[in-house]
Amino acid sequence: MENKKEGVYFRYMDYMGDEEKNGQLFDEFNDYISTDRKKEIAKLYSEAEQKGSPMWQDVVSFDNDWLEEQGLYDSKTHWLNEVKMKDVVRKAMAAMIEKEEMRSPVWTASFTISWKA
Repeated sequence: MENKKEGVYFRYMDYMGDEEKNGQLFDEFNDYISTDRKKEIAKLYSEAEQKGSPMWQDVVSFDNDWLEEQGLYDSKTHWLNEVKMKDVVRKAMAAMIEKEEMRSPVWTASFTISWKA
């Protein structure tokens, strides 16, 4: 049963932080979002939702073979260089925020790897 007190934005963050995903939630400044920080972000998301602020749900996809060629992924161990990939995401988010002239953006991200059968 859905908890009506939790808005769509919070549920999305909860979904992104699901332990079945490969990486942990991170944001502009934190490589790992603690439980306390999650609560802070959930409050900000709730306030934004109540004000009618837009929520962007972007997906950035990379080909596993290309990532492996770049030394960012190992298909045998399913290792992803999250340090470098987080840097890529942060730079991409900064560019989008600047281009879209966003005011006070709050964002979170995580990685999901699709393994080939």
